[in-house]
Amino acid sequence: MMYPKIPILLRNPQVSHLLYQFPFHTIFRITMALPHDPLIKRLEDERQKYYSETHQPTTFQLNRFGAGCQLLKEDPQILRQNKSSTRQRKSTAQYNLSKIAKLSSSVFTLICFVTGFTELGSKSHLELNPKLRSWWENAARPKRLLKLVQEICDEEGIEYVETSKEDIYFLIFPR
Repeated sequence: MMYPKIPILLRNPQVSHLLYQFPFHTIFRITMALPHDPLIKRLEDERQKYYSETHQPTTFQLNRFGAGCQLLKEDPQILRQNKSSTRQRKSTAQYNLSKIAKLSSSVFTLICFVTGFTELGSKSHLELNPKLRSWWENAARPKRLLKLVQEICDEEGIEYVETSKEDIYFLIFPR
């Protein structure tokens, strides 16, 4: 069923987007909750650091990124062999990371830099993905961040994916 398109202003007043008509509370909940979400705030703080010419990720962050890549590549059958308390959390974290990696390698990298897999494994992709897409759609992409992400993705042997703002729109609201 096609919905008529209506203009709705999202977080950035300079950017007007055409969205499919949804109940007001759905759009309001997704767009208005972002500035107050602690994960989005940590991602935004980390993203802002890449406007500085001198900022480099810490060894701890690079190790977390490597662990995220390893978890992303891990066979789900092997994850099933873990004890039950670890299995579900790692499986959920792996699923969330795979969805995030399809959205953007930059978002994947920032997520690995600022959050642990225990936290990521405790979040539902139904809660996490719309927030990340909405945030990334309106976020500026520092060139230093994009270059770093491309380099470390190549080093870890994972595919570099960078979606444009228009691509994100159609991931959220398919035609």
